[in-house]
Amino acid sequence: MIMNSARTATGEVLFLIGFSFMPAREFHIEDAMNYGTSGWFSAEGYTAFLKNHLDPGEAVFRRFY
Repeated sequence: MIMNSARTATGEVLFLIGFSFMPAREFHIEDAMNYGTSGWFSAEGYTAFLKNHLDPGEAVFRRFY
């Protein structure tokens, strides 16, 4: 789940990502490690993170209002 988004001075959009298997019991913020900047993920970095750690298939981004 995308918890927040930010734009750097150079215009790059970064995302703070939260993750849980059971959201009602446990939820944590993922550390971007080498997939972004200062703990925040880039869109390409998050896609690579999913593929390297979970491999759920092709990532699909959706927005709900």
